[in-house]
Amino acid sequence: MQKKYLLFLTSLFFLSGCGPVSISFSGPEGTRAVIGNHIERRLPSYVSRREWKDPDTGASATFLVARLDPAAWTWDLAQDVEQPKTPREWRDVLGASLVINGSYFTASGTPSGFYQNFPTTPKSAIPWPNTSARANESGYTGVVRLVGGNIHLSYLPKEEISLKTTDQLFLTYPTLLFGGAALIEKDSGLTARRTVLAEDVTGVTYIIVTEGGLISLHDLAAWLVEQPEAFTIAVNLDGGPSTGLALKDGDAAIDTSLAAVPNVVVGRRK
Repeated sequence: MQKKYLLFLTSLFFLSGCGPVSISFSGPEGTRAVIGNHIERRLPSYVSRREWKDPDTGASATFLVARLDPAAWTWDLAQDVEQPKTPREWRDVLGASLVINGSYFTASGTPSGFYQNFPTTPKSAIPWPNTSARANESGYTGVVRLVGGNIHLSYLPKEEISLKTTDQLFLTYPTLLFGGAALIEKDSGLTARRTVLAEDVTGVTYIIVTEGGLISLHDLAAWLVEQPEAFTIAVNLDGGPSTGLALKDGDAAIDTSLAAVPNVVVGRRK
């Protein structure tokens, strides 16, 4: 019976496209598997599930929101252009607690923006933006910076960044929120799965990852402003098929991986 049910659900998945659908079933040992390569065993206490819904079209998306206290986590970047891996594979290889997809990359797997990952990548193939480029606020350029194992987010047109005092760093696009306000004023109408890093006023880091459905950057920014955390800054990472979260913490496990990626943000419980 269960095999027939699995075949039925798999057929629904292929008919519905590449994104996960909301149909699920209960498997062995309490596993709740969601079609779309998403496997979950109980959400940890610091992860919540939330929904966005367009009141006009009825379109919707669900997100996993992880609140990651700096006192409990340490962070790192990892890159392997020759052998990209899914976030779950990265997590297992690195012995990490949590992995998400990282910066944008080219067809060859190299970062498509400035990327500094000591000691494996001492110098980025992409130069640091010059003063005139940084002054162009329409660039929406976000900065993910790691210092002493802690994550710091910045909006490059408004903030000075010192590479000398930064261990690891990459630039990303676009910055969705800055100063608590949404920066995306026009809706392109282009929708995709999304991965977001955000901070609240106390400096706590949040990861927001699409679990199911698709959303535009404009709608995502507006939704983030409405959340109770009062995010001060939020930056968009690579999305679409690259979007993925793999977490294993005690008996809690989440895997939303779809595609292999050449670079990731890595979290470890202290």
